[in-house]
Parts: sequence; structure tokens; C-alpha cells
Amino acid sequence: MPTEIIDEVRGEPGYYEGLNLDSAGLSELEDIVDTHYYQRIKEISPEHANEFAAIPMERYHELSHLIDHGNSWVVGTRRLPKKETEKVKGMRFFNQLRDIVGPFDLTDQRGLGWDEMNWRIVRPERREDFGGLHSDKWFWTLTEGKIPPGKERMNIWISVHTEPGKCGLRVVPGAYGDDESIRFKPIIDQCGNTRPQWENEEEYLENFDINVLECKPGNVLIFNEDIIHGGSYNYGTTCRVSLEFTMLVDKLYARPYN
Repeated sequence: MPTEIIDEVRGEPGYYEGLNLDSAGLSELEDIVDTHYYQRIKEISPEHANEFAAIPMERYHELSHLIDHGNSWVVGTRRLPKKETEKVKGMRFFNQLRDIVGPFDLTDQRGLGWDEMNWRIVRPERREDFGGLHSDKWFWTLTEGKIPPGKERMNIWISVHTEPGKCGLRVVPGAYGDDESIRFKPIIDQCGNTRPQWENEEEYLENFDINVLECKPGNVLIFNEDIIHGGSYNYGTTCRVSLEFTMLVDKLYARPYN
């Protein structure tokens, strides 16, 4: 079974969506993310903290006009602190991941000294809240991220709160970012971070289908860092909340391509 899963991640379709948090695990993860979210709200808008605390995180959009949304949730602000990260690593699904891919470490792309986990929030009907299609490997290429010898990267995306069928994650099976016909260039975003911009996206995707995964709350998606993917438009009535991190997997245990 683990070998079959890894084959799906490395080959076709490029991801595996059969792992799920149980109800207790989902509740625990919700609490961890919610706590960090509310801490941030108190930092940026103490005068409105009680208003935000009175509604669940998935209803954040109802009050988001009270703060500067664009500058309040830049990448570093959504990174879980070390203590909360350790709590997530102690959850049952982490052992399930080890059963699938073997022993693994997590990345610390920004060099802050602890494993990196970032959550994301996407409001209903707000195009600016999610990025375009991309390969995560492009980010590592632009920042010259190194992989330790004998390791490879695999990504995890966890649905914390979603409305199935109305929001989720887009993936393009069979489309990989290391394709030599793909052209992308570095750009600097509004926060000063270097990001890839896909130059020939429309032309390249003419021969591919884009799938929107249903992404029920608690779904844990394992995917190839090369696969083309991206957030989807939120047609729901509540915010989509997700958590993501990158694993460094032992190549030999995970049985790479020959």
C-alpha cells in the first residue's frame, strides 16, 4: 500500500488524497490554527479583537473590512510558532505519514530555526486571496533552496475548513513544473518577496485538464512538489482555511523513479 501511494505521488496523477484526519484530529488542528489567528488579530487590531473573537475563523470575511487584510496576512504572519508546530507533529496523522513515506524531516525555508508550517485563509468570492497555478519547486529554484543528499521534497496540504464542491485546491494531472517548455520569471510581490510568474501558462495548459479537488474538512493531500497546482476560487459562503508544509523524504525508503 505505501508503495502504491508513493507511485501515485511521483507519477500519475501526482498526488494522493486518501489520508484524512479523524474528528478529534480535525478539532485539535482547528484549535491550533484558530489560536494563532486570534493572536494575530489582537496584534494588528486590538480595538476589534472582541468582535473577531465572537465569531469562528471561517466567518472572518464578515469583519475583514475592519483591518488591512492584504498586509495583515503576509506569509510570515501565518507561520505557526514552534510550540504549535510541535503540537501538530505530535498528532496521529503524522505517524500515518511516516507509515506512507518513512522517516522525514520538515523544511525551514526562511531559516527561523524551527519546522515551517503555514496556514492560509481565502474569503468567499475574493480573487485576490489565492495565487495562480504554479509548481512549488519554482519557489525553491528562485530562492536557491538546497535539498540534503539522499532527500527529496513532498508537500502536504490539509483542509482545515472548506465547503466541498465550492472551494478547494486546483491540480493539473500530468503537468509538471520541470517541463523544459515551461517559462517563468522572478517577480517581486508587494511584500518584497521573490515569486515566480508563469509566462506561457495559457499556451501550455491547452492540452491539460484542470481538476478541482473536493477537499472535505480533514483531507490531507500529499503531492509532488513539481505538479502544477494552485488555490481555487471560493464559491462558498465561508472562508477556506488550510495548513501546508513540506517534507524532506528519504529517497531510498520512498522508492524514487528508476
